[in-house]
Amino acid sequence: MAAFRKVVIGLGLMSLASFSVQVSADPFAELEEATRGQASSNAGMATDFEEYRQAHLQAFESYKEMVRREYEEFLDLHQEVSSAYLERIAEVWSIPEESSRTRWVQYDNDYQERRVVDFERGVITISAPASERELSEEKARAAAEELLVMTRKKAFEKDEVAAAVEKESRERFKSLEVASLDDQPVLMSFLLGEKAGELEEQERIKKAVLSAPDRKAGSEKGQKVVSWSFPMEASTESQNSGMVEPQDVESEPQFASAMSPRSIAPGQIERLPARARPFVDAINRENQAFELSTPLLLAIMETESAFNPMARSPIPAFGLMQIVPSSAGQDATEKLFGEARLLAPSFLYNPENNIQVGAAYFNILFYRYFKGIEDPMVRLYCAIAAYNTGPGNVSRALTGSSMALRPAIRIANTMSPEQVYQHLLANLPYEETVNYLKKVTARMARFEEVVSGG
Repeated sequence: MAAFRKVVIGLGLMSLASFSVQVSADPFAELEEATRGQASSNAGMATDFEEYRQAHLQAFESYKEMVRREYEEFLDLHQEVSSAYLERIAEVWSIPEESSRTRWVQYDNDYQERRVVDFERGVITISAPASERELSEEKARAAAEELLVMTRKKAFEKDEVAAAVEKESRERFKSLEVASLDDQPVLMSFLLGEKAGELEEQERIKKAVLSAPDRKAGSEKGQKVVSWSFPMEASTESQNSGMVEPQDVESEPQFASAMSPRSIAPGQIERLPARARPFVDAINRENQAFELSTPLLLAIMETESAFNPMARSPIPAFGLMQIVPSSAGQDATEKLFGEARLLAPSFLYNPENNIQVGAAYFNILFYRYFKGIEDPMVRLYCAIAAYNTGPGNVSRALTGSSMALRPAIRIANTMSPEQVYQHLLANLPYEETVNYLKKVTARMARFEEVVSGG
């Protein structure tokens, strides 16, 4: 609007300057006439600008409504595809299972063979319903080896739900943001980190994992099942560094700072779990872009997905930082692209994209929604809880009733970090969020120690 005013004034001065060089018998009368004409012209320009502004606002609101509608249709589509997929599995298995945050699940051989990678336990399990042609150790080993070398691109193609949702979304939705997936092996990267491309290391891992599977015959809801388990014994001491299960930790974790260090130096990478190392470049880049910290992003990724880039939950949420396209995705894409976008599964299974969106969303929580909280540690606890349950539920936990942010922020500013931490643990509406806050903060403290060399 300021620019518009400058244009109007400038045009007025130009008109008067032109008038001053003309000869007139009654210059005052002519000036009055010219001024009336200029005022009329300015009024016309103002009217044109207001019409333009209204049209622009209307187009913006129409776009937002289209995106909102597409979000809803996307959720319905995902539910429909997922339900049909589970029905197909249920024809063979008494307990149908699909991929989750920490379990990557595939089926093969017309759903007769189930392949599961448990990223938290570090185990590959190949199973089949017991029959006259029992699942042999040889077949199980071949299936486990295929998983060990499977790339992100191939894993996405074999994910029936994600692939079907992606295909339909590309045909239906105008606000869709898509991406491609690379040929990095999912599990070799998880086990070897930056050494995943070394053939000698790959062979060592395959030999270690496939050498001594454990056979188990049991029952699942009355169905006899034979399973072969392959512990991913490639785990080393450094692989497990930073890993902690803090369910019973009630005291406030201790940090040197809420939002540092921002970067992982080359000499610090080896201190990280191998599973975290492929994402160091993206973590460093997004920390700088969104003023976050290395311990924070690592702790969120470990808690959300156990560093499983193919993570998917029924909400649906996708990838390392479990991005929900219809909530976190909307806020983050407005920040990243200047307008809300619907994020396709392919976009969120791309690890760099996923980390960028997650970092952008946390930036919004910490620096926008809870900006009024003066103590950075108090603000951090609120933002971590909100990443899991939303800002409204955090506000309600602080106020006791209202989901509005302002009264919650006023209350938070009267409390110490320890008081806020304990208050959230006691008053957050969901046990999942309570455990989430414990896990992320405890892992942040541990990763801060790992990165700093303590």
